[in-house]
Amino acid sequence: ANPADGQELVDRFQTLGLPASLRSQGAAPDEGLQVHVVDVADELGLWLRLATVAFAGGTLTQSAAQDPFEVAALGAVLIHGPRTTPYGTRYDRLVRAGATLQIDSAAALGRAVEALLSADRVAAMATAGWDVTSRGAEATDRIVTLIRARLDEAGL
Repeated sequence: ANPADGQELVDRFQTLGLPASLRSQGAAPDEGLQVHVVDVADELGLWLRLATVAFAGGTLTQSAAQDPFEVAALGAVLIHGPRTTPYGTRYDRLVRAGATLQIDSAAALGRAVEALLSADRVAAMATAGWDVTSRGAEATDRIVTLIRARLDEAGL
């Protein structure tokens, strides 16, 4: 949520004994790395496409969450906490579809990641997330096409 928090996150993960790196410092993930903090906003989509699981950290401690559809639409499974404002409805839809995993504390994060080591489970959850985020896309495309046609007819 705030790229300036990246180094603090890396430091906290390393304090917990987890090898971590920060993207803005030019670090690239390797085999020994367990946490790679992406604090470069322009690259978020790339990393979400590569990740099978993503954690929305602000949902445990802050009052403003990341839009979960950004994560689900790119094929990653989202682990999140209870603080989902202002995207509560979207989180609820994904939770009901079985596309996210909600935790209540930082201590539960490790167990959540462990639960998502099963490729079959992650694939099913990612598919459910993609289904929720893409539902209605055909109707939206049709509406946009009709609006464009009307604007063309009006000479706009």
